[in-house]
Order: sequence, then structure tokens, then C-alpha cells
Amino acid sequence: MTKSSNLPKYVSLSKTGVYQYRRRVPDNLRATLGQTEIKRGFGKDYGTMLKEYAKLEQQVDQWFAEAKPKQGDNYAPIVNAAMRKYGITMQLLATAARNNDDSKDGKALDAAILAMLDELAGNDPRNPKIPAELIRELSAGRSIVTLESALEEHRDRQIRKNPASETQIRTRFARHIAALTTSLGRDLVSKRSLAMIRRINANSFRDCLFDLGHKPSTVRRTFNDINAAVNKAINEHDLDMANPFSKIEIEGAQHSKDDRLPFTDEEMQQLAPVMKGEDIRSHIWTILRDTGARPKEIIGLRGCDFNEKDATIYIRSYEGNRLKTAHSERELPIPARLASRLADLIPEKATEPLFPSYKNAPRGNDSCTQALNKRIHRAIEDQKKSVYSLRHRFKDLLRDTDCPESLAREIMGHSDQSSAANYGRGSSLRRKREAMEKVWSVSREDLQ
Repeated sequence: MTKSSNLPKYVSLSKTGVYQYRRRVPDNLRATLGQTEIKRGFGKDYGTMLKEYAKLEQQVDQWFAEAKPKQGDNYAPIVNAAMRKYGITMQLLATAARNNDDSKDGKALDAAILAMLDELAGNDPRNPKIPAELIRELSAGRSIVTLESALEEHRDRQIRKNPASETQIRTRFARHIAALTTSLGRDLVSKRSLAMIRRINANSFRDCLFDLGHKPSTVRRTFNDINAAVNKAINEHDLDMANPFSKIEIEGAQHSKDDRLPFTDEEMQQLAPVMKGEDIRSHIWTILRDTGARPKEIIGLRGCDFNEKDATIYIRSYEGNRLKTAHSERELPIPARLASRLADLIPEKATEPLFPSYKNAPRGNDSCTQALNKRIHRAIEDQKKSVYSLRHRFKDLLRDTDCPESLAREIMGHSDQSSAANYGRGSSLRRKREAMEKVWSVSREDLQ
């Protein structure tokens, strides 16, 4: 066993035999880096530890070098002093940017603003007092772009796209901002320029989420939102910076085929009596079982999306019902027996939902999924089995019945990134029905 005296600097050996790296962040760099200590675990193998240690030490040295205070790194005092000197407020800046005032007072204000901006730019273009990005923001009458403002702008875009989910979207982004503030500090998140955030801050935020007990998939979804918001801010505000949240490594966040295991034939037999009935949840379960569709897609069905005569359903996007991808919109055959059962659910107005108790309820998709999962776990103990296991099972059955992969993608509503896949109208209903009937004939539990 390796003695602690032989370990590299900043590395110690825990009681459980794990090599741990802990390096204190210098006091004058803490505000910039947003943390007081760099901590990492290297596992229990000595050779692996030495390799990882060398890489991390090099990276930490680089972070410290980049974070050393530079002239103008904290720009607020410089900008505020210049604005006081020339008698300019943010309101006056915004007014001057919006209006073309040729009056004497208007021209005087323009001259004062230009003089202030020239002073802030400095005499040396290679070493300005404040970045060119901030000069552009002030010239346009805008305040500094912060991480918080970038997230709020992206939040508002998401709400405009999907107004029915406004409450959930606001809650999600408020959670992101709160978590970032806890990890990085309010100053870096809400007051300082977005360009001041560095890669080490993004990595620190990721580690903080893991320390709080978040699952890798949750961390990945959080970073997806933040990454998209920062990318949009960089483009919209013409910022000269790289996105520090882009391509952050999140261990364990990759999808695995074992994330949601498909139901076996035996399990489907166990579930048949539990799911049997004429209630709304039984109907939704049967459609999911016979189409492999996503729960949200079925809950979003309206009267006009169901054709009893042809025994089909049309999964489509409409206001208040946003699908996962453009390829999710599709028409699917269903068994004639199921079509007969659904006929009793057709609402008076064709645009009304088939399942209003879930579609019209707040978080109705989640409520339906949770209710079905409770039924599932009455018969099956495995917590990896859920409503989504039906979708995995259906895809497996398509493979087992030799359904071509391109046709299976169309039936499942999966994206196909090839250019060829985007030409033509897609496969016919007859071809889809032939493939799906093979699945129905193999999966006999649909005869309940």
C-alpha cells in the first residue's frame, strides 16, 4: 500500500482507499472562479491517480492563470464612474438609442455619450478599459448581459413557443437560477458580464449539482437549458466569447438501453388483469401498448385526430400540444377492436381532447404517467419497469418481426438525420398496418 508521504501534492488517501485531490483557491481568485477549493476523486488505482493528477494539475494551473485579476475585470465601478462624470443614466442611454433627437438637448446628449464611450474604450485598442462587447451594449442603450438575463430571455422564448406550459417553464428556470446562484454566487450570476464566466465555473456548477444528489440525467437536462440560453445570448447580443457550458462532461448521463427495460411476455400477462377495464387510464394504456407511442402524444389526442372508420389516430402538433420533434407527427393504425372502444370517447367538438381529465389538467401528462406506474408496480416490483417500457417493448417487437429500421422509425416517431429520409411523404398506412399487425399477432395479451 502506498504511504501518504509518497503521494503527490494536494492528494490524500481516504479511509476507504480512494485518492482525493484538494487544492485551495487563492483568496484573490475566489470571486472570479466562484469557489474556495478544487476537489476531485481519482478512484483507488495508484497508476490511474498519477495520470489523472498530472492532467488536473495542468488544468488547475491554467484556470488560476486565466483568473488572475486584470485591469477592468470588474467593469461596473469603471462604467458607473464614467456615467457619473458625464451625467448619463441608463435611462438616458436607452432613450438616446431609441430616438433620433435632432434638438439641441438631443445633440448634446449624443455628444456626451460618445465622449464617455471614447473614454471607456481607452487610448490603446489592444488593452481597453472595458471590453468591446460592453461598449456595444452601452451604445445600444442596454445594460450588461448576465447569465441570469440570458436565462430569462431564453425562458421567455420557451414560453412564447409553448404558452400552455408557462408555469412549468418559469419554475424550471427559477430552479436553474437558484442553483447557479448557490454554486457560483449572486455577483457572478446576476451582476457580472456573461463573458466573465469561465469553464471552471461550469464544471464547479456540475459538481455542485452532483453533491446535492441530482441524477446524471437531471444534470444533463439542466445543462441543456443553460447551454441553449448562453448560445442564444452570444448570437443575439453579438458577444465575443465561447460558451463555457458547452460540451461539459457529465459522467453517467448518456442514455443506456437498460435505463428503461422493456416488459417481458410474462410481465405483460401479469399486467393484463391490472390494466383491464373501461376507465380512462385503461384506454390510454391500451393505445400505448398497441402503438408504442409516447404518453404525452396519446394524452394530446383530440376528437379530430381519431378516425373510427379507418381505425387510425393522427399524432400531431397544435397550439398547446408541442411534440418532441418534427418527426413525432405521424398517422398510426390501431386495431379495429380498439377503435370501437375509443368511439365512445369522441367529444362533441372535434377540437376537444379525447382525455380532457388529463389534457386540461396542470401537469396532466405527469399525473397520468404516475397513475399508470402505480398500477404497474402492483404487479411488478422492478422499479426500472414503467409506462415507457411499453415503448421499448414495441420497438423490440418491430425488430423481432423483421420490420425495416426506416419504417420502424416512422412508426415510433424517431428522428432520422439523413437527408434522404426527409424526401417524400413517408410510408403508406397500409405498410405501417402490415408491420404493426405482425406485432399485434405476436403480442397476444392485446386480446383481453
